[in-house]
Amino acid sequence: DPHMQKALAFIQRCQNLSSHNKLPWVSNDGGAVYSPEESKAAGSWDPKTGSGAGGTASSDVKLTSYGSMTYALISSYLALDIKADDPRVQAALAWVKDNYQFEVNPGMAAGKEQEGLLYYYAAMAKTFQTLGMKEVEQKDGKKADWRADLFAAISKRAVPAKLDDGREGIMWVNSAKRWGEGLPHLATVYLIKALKSIHSSL
Repeated sequence: DPHMQKALAFIQRCQNLSSHNKLPWVSNDGGAVYSPEESKAAGSWDPKTGSGAGGTASSDVKLTSYGSMTYALISSYLALDIKADDPRVQAALAWVKDNYQFEVNPGMAAGKEQEGLLYYYAAMAKTFQTLGMKEVEQKDGKKADWRADLFAAISKRAVPAKLDDGREGIMWVNSAKRWGEGLPHLATVYLIKALKSIHSSL
């Protein structure tokens, strides 16, 4: 389908992978950014001028890969029928394995590490569940059960909430409000989706 081919071309231009992305900012770490022109973690590039923010020369422009977009990239590849053993998927998986953590959205700039954290959890869970993964081999060679680790991180961030009928419930909200994660209705949905992916993987 030509529309799917265009989608594939777009997400390839979002991956930090020189074998499939020839844009000047590519640093070849396998991770992903928000768009071919911008990383919400750090860095931007203007294809019209060939320069970065503030007129930075194209040879010096680097867009920083980050966690939530790298998981979204993998899920998008899989949705487009790219197989798990494809070099593009494997390169992105190598990035997430090297940056496997739950306290921050890895790759985000200092002082912004919590931004997009709850979407990061949901994207991680969907990706690993779709891949059928039970464990993640980290860069030190140790294997981790991502479901247990993610469930612990989600549980730790649950906030008590008094319901209108007097019952006690829980919700989630991110202190970093960027991308709407300061809204409990959105933040809670992200983590319900993550919990459903964990449950489906058991």
